[in-house]
Amino acid sequence: MKLQTIIEQICSTAKCKKNDREKISTSIKDLILELDLANNAIVWDIICFRTKQLLLKLGVPHHQLVELDWFWQSKTEHSYAGSNLIYDPPRIYDMLLSHPESFHLLKSAFLRLREISSDSIRDDFIATVLKIRSQYRPVLTSREVDIFQKAIYTQTISPSKLAELIGTTKGYVSRKLQELCSRKILYEAIRFSYRALNLKVSIVLIEMDNLDAPLPIQVGHPNPWVHSIYDCKFGNRFILVNLIVPISWRSGSEIDDWRDLILSKKHVTDVRVFERNPNRSWMNYNYDRFSGTSWNIPPAYYGTSIRHGFEEEHIPLESQVPDLFLSGFEITNLDVKMIRLLFERGPLTVRTVREEVGKDYNFIRRRLNELQNRGIIWNRILPNPLFAPESIIMVAHINSSKHEKLSRALSCLPEIYAQRTHNGYTIFTLRMPEGYLAEVSNTLNGLLEGYERWLLQYSHQHFTNWSFPMERWKPGTNEWLISEHDFEGD
Repeated sequence: MKLQTIIEQICSTAKCKKNDREKISTSIKDLILELDLANNAIVWDIICFRTKQLLLKLGVPHHQLVELDWFWQSKTEHSYAGSNLIYDPPRIYDMLLSHPESFHLLKSAFLRLREISSDSIRDDFIATVLKIRSQYRPVLTSREVDIFQKAIYTQTISPSKLAELIGTTKGYVSRKLQELCSRKILYEAIRFSYRALNLKVSIVLIEMDNLDAPLPIQVGHPNPWVHSIYDCKFGNRFILVNLIVPISWRSGSEIDDWRDLILSKKHVTDVRVFERNPNRSWMNYNYDRFSGTSWNIPPAYYGTSIRHGFEEEHIPLESQVPDLFLSGFEITNLDVKMIRLLFERGPLTVRTVREEVGKDYNFIRRRLNELQNRGIIWNRILPNPLFAPESIIMVAHINSSKHEKLSRALSCLPEIYAQRTHNGYTIFTLRMPEGYLAEVSNTLNGLLEGYERWLLQYSHQHFTNWSFPMERWKPGTNEWLISEHDFEGD
């Protein structure tokens, strides 16, 4: 599919104005002529980056850009330093998308390099991309680091609570929190109980024998229940698909049929379907060694810490799942609308929610309080991912004791999110500073030698945002409508 066709389709789906659509198409055509496709992969990286940047500026959500990401991935080339992947578009450009001037820096750098270098233009351009990325990493003062750490550790951005912990005034903390949030150092999000809305998390692991084969159509076509797709092309090819689906989705035999349908596709060698245990999720933040500008991490620190932590006595993980109280309470259509609004836009004032969904102000306030008091919605404080931009996702077949011991051991990393499935598998999502992927990966492979495992060290994430499928909610029955075409892909 041609890039201009993809732009047309995305703009049509997002209902962009005709004038805006034509401006983007013209801008990209002019850029293609200016850059010349002779330096194919590099030029396509710049063109696809600019296309994505312009579409996001129009308000197109990330999850509607999947076709563009697939096109980009088909045009680019990854680069390695030894065994380390250092250049993996589109991911490496993600942090530059919100900075309009970054495109002009990239284009100017390429045009300059084209004039002065030939054989080394690709390596020189990649070095330039890495340098430009480093310019946009936020820098914090020591006092800001203190507030940042306390906020994510205690999961609150209450000025009074943080001021008491830090030992300063509420006014000072309030001003600093406003700055940190406006600079996107801290994010406040709303999460909700899947079970309360009759939803669950299912995970599909697909193994393939070809690094360049397209995704199986059953998971590669637009699907309102797909939350994210991680496609690992480092060494062995496997794909991890996270689904948020109705609890009623798929009996055992239906899952087997669906798995067999995917397995019948060319290049697919194995398919496994897991169901997450919602009571066994655990996460931890550790930014103790972050100074605000860099990480104070000695060589081999993570490897040594993980191994030592794994050898320590087993301490059960504390439950982090909010208690859910549904007895005598019925989720209404208005509740689902409010949950969707808060999930997609973050914390809002009662007045703003009322303007969006209607109803009386006091009624909305009471209903929101009840949703929170019953554990149906809650706030989550998230750090800027640029401080720990590299990630590993690992699936391992280990017992509950090893799951908990390894979770504790991995808490030396900046971020860990541990999930447990009902059939004895563990799924870790880990974040760390740049330059430590190989050390952590080698340590995990050493500790779990002999255990069935899959490790996504370098992956392309096809979907970045899940769009709440409100149009599938059936008021009155508290059920979700599943189309027969959602999972077939034909």
